Amino acid sequence: MISAPNVLADVFGGMLVLVGMCALNKPYLMAGLDELARSRARTWLTGLLTFVLGVASVAFYHSWSSDWRVVITILGWLTVLKGAFITLFPTISIAFYRRVLTKALLTVVGVIAVLLGLALLYLGVTK
Repeated sequence: MISAPNVLADVFGGMLVLVGMCALNKPYLMAGLDELARSRARTWLTGLLTFVLGVASVAFYHSWSSDWRVVITILGWLTVLKGAFITLFPTISIAFYRRVLTKALLTVVGVIAVLLGLALLYLGVTK
């Protein structure tokens, strides 16, 4: 039987691997951010979709357990907060990302995201 945390581990795992790989390609990511910043509608829609993904994740599975599944709950809540922040404060969000996304930070974040994503994909399939 497939359980909620396993499905969400696969969803978040796949998403983190993809986002991490994009973060390792700074010119690509920054071009996307520039394009996003030029469209208020896209920025708002990105925030709203992120928020909905987080709310759906938390509604689907929410447990402060003492095993690996707590990562799913934490990622769900972080996604809710990120989506709400982007939707409510789009200009501040874009400015923040532009300011902090250095090549060194993107490399570190990209590697961490890929590794965490791979770990979640593994746990989602095996546990």
